[in-house]
This record gives sequence, structure tokens and C-alpha cells, in this order.
Amino acid sequence: MLIQGKLLSTQLRTPDNQLLIVLNNSVWGDVITNVTGITQRRVDTVFGTAYNDDIDKAQKILEEIDNGHELVLKEPAFIV
Repeated sequence: MLIQGKLLSTQLRTPDNQLLIVLNNSVWGDVITNVTGITQRRVDTVFGTAYNDDIDKAQKILEEIDNGHELVLKEPAFIV
């Protein structure tokens, strides 16, 4: 956004296609993390189970999904 020749914000597009609008005082006075500098990404997900669910079975299912997915790296190993 330009107002009277001054840049007030910076727009960034994230790898998962989100548009971030950051005020420039945050950009100039803070740390910027470059997530595109490394091709590997860590993804944290949270799953819930009911109190009467079989937790061991749920863990086994999630591990099977991770083992069968082509984009999940073997090293470093995933953790469920």
C-alpha cells in the first residue's frame, strides 16, 4: 500500500498460499523467517480421541498413514 510515497505494509505469500500483510515497522525491526529457503517442511497436526477410544489402535492407524504417504520422509523419522 502506498500513501504519499511511503510504503506502509509488505505483502507475503506463504507456501500454503496464504497472504500475509505485515506492517513495515515489524519487517524492519524484527526477525524474518524464510520458509522457502529449505525444501523440507515439518508439519504438526493434532488429532483427538474420545475417552473410550483405543489409543494404541489410533496411533497404529496414524503410523500406517504416515508410512504409506509418499511425501513423508523416512529421515528424519516421523513421530506419532
